Amino acid sequence: MDRDQLKNYKPLKRELKMLDKVLEKLYNRRGDIPTVMGKVMSSSKDFPYIETHITVEMEAPKEADELGRKIREKEERKEEVRREIRAVEEFIEGMPEGEYKRIFELCFLEGMKQDEIADIMNYSRARISQKVNEYLQH
Repeated sequence: MDRDQLKNYKPLKRELKMLDKVLEKLYNRRGDIPTVMGKVMSSSKDFPYIETHITVEMEAPKEADELGRKIREKEERKEEVRREIRAVEEFIEGMPEGEYKRIFELCFLEGMKQDEIADIMNYSRARISQKVNEYLQH
């Protein structure tokens, strides 16, 4: 785990919420896809099974395909974001209880500034940064 992955936690949480909203809109648009009449091949029920063409009502293929593609892309990105978020959470959860873990929770999970953490823990801002770097280097 590196500092960049940890710093991306909060933006990833925001992106996850945004993706949920976008996906909700896309799923709602599914009902707005126009229906068109299309021809499909069929065969008679009995022998000699003569091929026929029948007209059926179906969603407009281009619009349905485009919407389906967008939904798949957003769902894939959502899963990727979830994996990245979970990796950060598991890294911090796996840390031994103590000062380092508390600093990481406040800094990366809570999104607090190092100055604010320094005030809480009675350290200088520079010392908070040093502690983060110390832990990440070993």
